[in-house]
Amino acid sequence: MTQGPAARDPARNIFLALGFPAAEEHFLKAELVLRLDKAMTLLGLTHEAAARRIGIIQSELSGILTGKFCQIPLERLMRYLTAFGHDIEIKIAACDPDKLGAVTIAGKRRKAPTIVSRPNARRRVGARHASPLLFLTRSRARRAGR
Repeated sequence: MTQGPAARDPARNIFLALGFPAAEEHFLKAELVLRLDKAMTLLGLTHEAAARRIGIIQSELSGILTGKFCQIPLERLMRYLTAFGHDIEIKIAACDPDKLGAVTIAGKRRKAPTIVSRPNARRRVGARHASPLLFLTRSRARRAGR
């Protein structure tokens, strides 16, 4: 059995589950932000160095990485990823005319590298902040009084 696009599945799209307008777009933006964070981690860049590389100020980048990306256009997030050496490919394919098409982000997610600081001790590099999805889930839960 094949699954539908993650952006339309409430079990995989927190924005849809929480009733956000334009939930599919928020999901795609969150995916790009997660990949941006992983790219920074893999390159070993600080927020300041990464912000210089993509042409924004450090506080704006920190805001994006902590979940404040709703007003950032998808195109700008894609441009940020290309500054870190990622290729962006937009593919348009015909589908069944009786069904809605889907927007997806393909490719494998890379895991953050681990470093060993002493024997038998492992920690993730770049675990400076929570993911945008976790941030939004916690914020929404606090407002709901959970």
